[in-house]
Amino acid sequence: MRRDAGYDLVIIGGGLAGLSLGERLAAQTSPPNTLVIEPREHYSGDRTWSFWAPNNHRLSHLVRKQWTKTSYGCLNDPTELLHHQETPYQTIASNDFYRWSTKRIKQHSRVELSLGESLIDFDIIDGQYLLKTSKRTVYSTHVVDTRPPSDGTFDKSQMYQCFIGHHIVLEQALDETTAELMTDMHCDEHGFIFTYVLPLSTHEAIIEVTRFSTLQTPWAILQD
Repeated sequence: MRRDAGYDLVIIGGGLAGLSLGERLAAQTSPPNTLVIEPREHYSGDRTWSFWAPNNHRLSHLVRKQWTKTSYGCLNDPTELLHHQETPYQTIASNDFYRWSTKRIKQHSRVELSLGESLIDFDIIDGQYLLKTSKRTVYSTHVVDTRPPSDGTFDKSQMYQCFIGHHIVLEQALDETTAELMTDMHCDEHGFIFTYVLPLSTHEAIIEVTRFSTLQTPWAILQD
């Protein structure tokens, strides 16, 4: 079998995990010879990532918005307000992260990102991984697979978190200083449900409905 290229490391999947690892390797002076393969032909603004963190961290320059106040409350009850001055709740838009991390990777000759390339099959020959992709055959000393499991692992879960979200623009003004992390909390015949609202500006927000249940929530119920 023809071997087109050899690598020290192949990272399967160029999402958040794969790009984060690729970028950290590209930040080194002499990283292992690395290939990141990603099935998507191009990146788009498909999600956000939100978290608590100190005001200054490695990705601070990518933070679109942060909140030092978050609210919680049950349905028909007053909400509780928590303050997070030292570790505000923060959000990063995927487009900003994709642009930054791919640019960083492209700046290093020993870390390669290949879009539109997916893994077809692999084998281990003479202690090395032989990987057949949609574009070529490569071999590598090490492999990191960042893809979600596809072997029925989720079917064995005892609890599921399912949610549906929208990016909305409103005419009426919002309180952009407070993130609603768990409001209108209650239980119904499908499990536990709450509302999540991130006000990105006075008229723009991300709103989600989240459910926890012992069974995967059907799409129609999430949309209801």
